Amino acid sequence: MRILLIVIIFIFSYIHAQSLLIGPDETPLKGKELLRKSLPDFKDIDAVAELIAEQRKKVQQRLSHGQQEVDKEMSELIEEAKKLNPKPLPPDAPRSIAEINTELGLDEVLVEGDMLMSLEEAKRHFGLSPSRHRSKRQAYQGWDFPASLWKNGVYYGFEGLNRQGINAVENAIAFWQKHTCVRFHRANGGYSRSSPILLFYPSNGCFSRIGRDSRSSRQYVSIGRNCEHVMAAHEIGHALGFLHEQSRWDRDKYLSLDLSPVQADMRFNYDKTDKAQNNNHGKQYDFRGIMHYFDTNVVGNGQWNEANRSDPYHCTWHVKAPAGKRIKFNVNYVGASSGRGETLCRPRCYFGGLSIKGIEKTWIPEGMRVCCSSQFNKPQTTASNLLIIQPWNALLYTDFKVQYMIVGGSGSGGGGGSGSTPSTRSTRRPTSGKCRYNNQILSSDGSRCYTLYAYRQSYQGANSVCRGNGRGSISMSQSTQDEAKLREMLSDKGVRGYWHGKGSNGACGIYVISYHSTSYVHCKDSSSYAAFICEAPSVR
Repeated sequence: MRILLIVIIFIFSYIHAQSLLIGPDETPLKGKELLRKSLPDFKDIDAVAELIAEQRKKVQQRLSHGQQEVDKEMSELIEEAKKLNPKPLPPDAPRSIAEINTELGLDEVLVEGDMLMSLEEAKRHFGLSPSRHRSKRQAYQGWDFPASLWKNGVYYGFEGLNRQGINAVENAIAFWQKHTCVRFHRANGGYSRSSPILLFYPSNGCFSRIGRDSRSSRQYVSIGRNCEHVMAAHEIGHALGFLHEQSRWDRDKYLSLDLSPVQADMRFNYDKTDKAQNNNHGKQYDFRGIMHYFDTNVVGNGQWNEANRSDPYHCTWHVKAPAGKRIKFNVNYVGASSGRGETLCRPRCYFGGLSIKGIEKTWIPEGMRVCCSSQFNKPQTTASNLLIIQPWNALLYTDFKVQYMIVGGSGSGGGGGSGSTPSTRSTRRPTSGKCRYNNQILSSDGSRCYTLYAYRQSYQGANSVCRGNGRGSISMSQSTQDEAKLREMLSDKGVRGYWHGKGSNGACGIYVISYHSTSYVHCKDSSSYAAFICEAPSVR
């Protein structure tokens, strides 16, 4: 009888927890009403919803106004991306956080799809409320900073979460503890040495507040249905104080966004913050970061729902050739335990893959990720004598096969029609040359002067500009040292692609900085535009 009583109480508690999310008419609650029922102490729901609606309209109007120019600027990159032969997601692919929350109507009350903010926090986030503390991304500084920091660690507990959800949270906590100095402590019996307790509960949707709420004794994180895997690590990141990676003010230096497939009223989720409100504390852009929107905006492939997706295993191999030599390499295979080459391909490389570094000599963050069979067996050559091979996995594990060989020092990153074009200029002894104009850049050997033009021209138009301005002629190749320096300077100017490299049959190359690859067009093609570099001999 005692056992039966316990079972009955458990069933009643479970039904009661679920009924909190059902309206009087027996239909599931959505949007503001869902959040109002789930978090009755949250008082700013209507005001925040009104503010989000206003911002949605403003961003939509601004993006629509400049969409024609954006489309023109993106056309080359979009065509280049199409060459990757992206595959449509399977119909049973799990939904992303944005899709889950939008289906529940929560996008009308959550900032950027999954961030729960008070009215004052939302105003500061949108730059509408002057404050002593400006909004600082990546790490968030609220009105009560530094009280919003978890200085004494994070005490956490569970309220009604099922075993799958608990496992997901514990895996996510292990992930954060492994890669940061943050420490989590289980608050047994609701007791903790500091407040608030971070409580994970099964509301509908996946969302969290940003940073520590110093005014509350309990701070809730929703791990709803379909959120019980890697999304738990994402929501914990918000609770620690992190916002979305792609909202950084400098994100355009690292990636390009094609918003044409995104619904017009949802594009505001991809807005970026102003530089004055954004301090990334020297943190490099993290393409695979847990706080980054997915490039396909969908996670997983519908299988392994109980797999440990929040505890990625990381290894790094350094292949080093003698000084002055380079490494020619070929990725033959990347996959997971099933042995199928496309296991990690959807969504592309999010749950695992192979990162290659060495194409750029400057060691800037590189977005070269390999996980699809269409990327295999394409030989490339490093820019220096070092190749870094870095597999990762947050699903099961990553198998890979890479062939490589040491080659001579001539040539540059890329091969087989991709990467940089080999330099034809030999090394010279430094000279005492100088440049005629103040805005020219002297080459590393002092023999020539470069002028950077960030606006776009056809190849022939660019060459005419160089000659007409007394800057010599268009420069299509430079020494390895100069190439890296000039490319970084162009990137800082917001340039996405520039004229660089000559292909077979006299074709002219356009190097796309974000893709670290070159596409070739006929030099007389007047419809292809790119930034350019002029080159002239230095003055003795």
